[in-house]
Amino acid sequence: MKKSVVLRLKKNGVRVSCPWLDVLYNPREAKLKIGFVTAKSTGPAVKRNKVKRIIRNFWRVRFNSGEVLFILKDKASELLSEDWKQVLSAVIAQLNSKLVSLANKREK
Repeated sequence: MKKSVVLRLKKNGVRVSCPWLDVLYNPREAKLKIGFVTAKSTGPAVKRNKVKRIIRNFWRVRFNSGEVLFILKDKASELLSEDWKQVLSAVIAQLNSKLVSLANKREK
């Protein structure tokens, strides 16, 4: 993901947080772009890549457009695959509620 996309996400995106990750999302009409920020303290490369693969697959099934940046926290590699589905479902629910509230504010 390019630096310009990350800066646009920070400026215009909707941010959702949980103990394992932060998500920045910008609902654009363009093709889906997914980016990750992880630190080595998150875990070994094998675990970091597995987490990224799980998140990417889960997200692609549910969204086909927009820009999203996942910022993985240090605890992220501790979760199991089954737990990630619950975490990401909760993140999507939070994201949807924030997007609805933003849409309502813009209408007023």
